[in-house]
Amino acid sequence: TSDLHIRLTAPNGRRVVLFNRVGGANLGGATFETSAFAGALSKGEWVLEIFDVVSGQGGTLRSAALSFGG
Repeated sequence: TSDLHIRLTAPNGRRVVLFNRVGGANLGGATFETSAFAGALSKGEWVLEIFDVVSGQGGTLRSAALSFGG
């Protein structure tokens, strides 16, 4: 996880970094919460980007979900 950079972009173009190169982190079953999108419309295309910024190891994204409180 020390070489992962994860960000989420809302339909209005607002981009938020959810995770940035945190050594020793366990992302199995990870949940990210942010208030950065508060008040934003949920309709439209959301983009989740995951960058592995150092070569040599790999991983698998098994599932992803987006939910809105309220």
